Amino acid sequence: VSFSKMVTGLKSARLKLARAAKHLRAIELSNIDKHRYLNVIAPRVEKFESIRFASGLRSSSSQALDRGAEIYTVPGWNQADKAENVHRRFRAFVTFNERRILGDAVTLPAEHLLELILKQIKTVIVPAFEKFIKNPRVAAP
Repeated sequence: VSFSKMVTGLKSARLKLARAAKHLRAIELSNIDKHRYLNVIAPRVEKFESIRFASGLRSSSSQALDRGAEIYTVPGWNQADKAENVHRRFRAFVTFNERRILGDAVTLPAEHLLELILKQIKTVIVPAFEKFIKNPRVAAP
């Protein structure tokens, strides 16, 4: 959908203002080092494990693993209690080396982080933009 079609119903002066604002915003975004803050660098794997032992004991666990990590099976109740059924699943995700910006969220899975960003766009940015298009004289919050 073109920008002109998105703002149908605006008078010519408002349309020109909206186009100028769009152009200025594009220049501003272009000048930002936008790739700096989504610098994906560390692939990780989350291991989900469910084990049933000969004694009937069951164990479930989840663990994030880095490249080269060794996978160990949880021991049973004693040496004779061997694992009879082991079910493992793995989920790959990426982490960020941006502690200065993200704080302790450096191991936040990228998929979840991008979902949060999309939610903010849908619930905050788009409604504010729609409000601005309807009445450009009102400042955005």
